[in-house]
Amino acid sequence: MEIHVAGRFLLGRKLGSGSFGEIYMGRNLLTQEDVAIKLEPLRSKHRQLLYESKLYKVLNGGVGIPVVFYYGVEGDYNVMVMELLGPSLEDLFLMMGKQFCFLPWQGMRGGNKKDKYDKILDKKIATTTEMLCRGFPHEFITYLNYCRSLRFEDRPDYAYLRRLFKILFFNENYSFDFQFDWSQHFECDDYVDEDNY
Repeated sequence: MEIHVAGRFLLGRKLGSGSFGEIYMGRNLLTQEDVAIKLEPLRSKHRQLLYESKLYKVLNGGVGIPVVFYYGVEGDYNVMVMELLGPSLEDLFLMMGKQFCFLPWQGMRGGNKKDKYDKILDKKIATTTEMLCRGFPHEFITYLNYCRSLRFEDRPDYAYLRRLFKILFFNENYSFDFQFDWSQHFECDDYVDEDNY
């Protein structure tokens, strides 16, 4: 049975769920473009989809900010239809073998949970910023040391931090091509399975 949203979007397979409700693949029937469709039950105690849609409108046009095509009520759900940006962080994490990078405390074992977490805590305390950033440009050490020096009530100097990495970016001759380490491992066609419509 096909389920339509707002008369122009076709609900596809479920991609995931969270505290807000569920998210599905969808298809814009007018443009044939893939979209993401979020459903939030009207009976939800803490509704947030409306606020999320308003936030996207305020941030509209920013890099990585999805375009909202529709927000409204359909049956028993608040519904938001938005641009499909690609894989979620969870998808990328799974694709990378549940490891974005190697941290010294990954894979530690203990006799029980408390023992394991005590060992992880000890390892984290003993790991210096220099050890953690081994193999990375020095700017990462500078960044982490700066962040560690902040007190709770301090306001970070965001301009300084952005400048730190912007200079590194240009010194390394990178370009703003939006290709990331994980891009070569994951193509959108792997993410979108049209057989599930």
